[in-house]
Amino acid sequence: MRRVLTTSFLSVVVSLNAQNVGIGQPVPIGKLHISVPGNYTDLAFVVDTSGTPVLVVTPQANVGINITTPKVTLHVSGTDLADSQLVSVTIQDDFDPNINWGVWQEVNGGVVDTGCSSISGNALRFNGIQPRQATTKPFLVCASASVSFAIQMGSPADASPCENPEPGEEVVLEYSVDGGATWTVLGTYGPTLFPMTTFTVNLPATVNGQWVMLRWRQLAGSSSPDWDHWAIDNVVITGVCKWDVPAQSGDIYVESIGRGVILRSPDGNCWRITVDESGSLQTQPLVSCP
Repeated sequence: MRRVLTTSFLSVVVSLNAQNVGIGQPVPIGKLHISVPGNYTDLAFVVDTSGTPVLVVTPQANVGINITTPKVTLHVSGTDLADSQLVSVTIQDDFDPNINWGVWQEVNGGVVDTGCSSISGNALRFNGIQPRQATTKPFLVCASASVSFAIQMGSPADASPCENPEPGEEVVLEYSVDGGATWTVLGTYGPTLFPMTTFTVNLPATVNGQWVMLRWRQLAGSSSPDWDHWAIDNVVITGVCKWDVPAQSGDIYVESIGRGVILRSPDGNCWRITVDESGSLQTQPLVSCP
């Protein structure tokens, strides 16, 4: 989907989480670019790992915005072109060195280690209290989507740290298109499955154009750390898009007081950048990224 518009004042309504302009990648990708006069093309607005705003010179002028639900208006002022388009992306987590919280909304009862094997490096092993499950953040399906992942349930040794689940303690892969209110099963795995095996599951064509969440969930099992273990690794989701809005000549205008620009620093943390009544920039660490 692509729109090319020319106007003296253009209001593009985009979907932003919690009324902030969110840029979900650290430098060198996640930058807010502002064109200025002079002998250089742009100033890129980024944050370092302490949340301090930094301006750097860059030769490009794009604003990358992760989309969730409609919340705020992006005003692009000027007479140049403003293109809004869907850009194909891949969502993935290999759990090395740890969980990529840009992918997951919730992980319950899981730890990152190699106790139930892995494809390489670490895997996400489930040994905690029920419900043992991992749920992705919503993602926009824009093509024939699929998810690839490796899973192991139990082990030949049938002992901690990878003791075998029993019948009725299988893991299901589910999807939701209503924010997690209801779930539909895509596949069932186990109760024992070793060595670690990779599966590729196609999402139904009916989810194209919708915001989708995936969830790996164990149906039942002990809450003891010694029993009914399983692990997933190398999760890769394709057929996904995000919105890219180049603002080549204009302003980013966030009209809600207290809202601002969310940037991800190189250590994976997110910071909201706002302005006080004197015009000074303020940074606020976020508990989790959008």
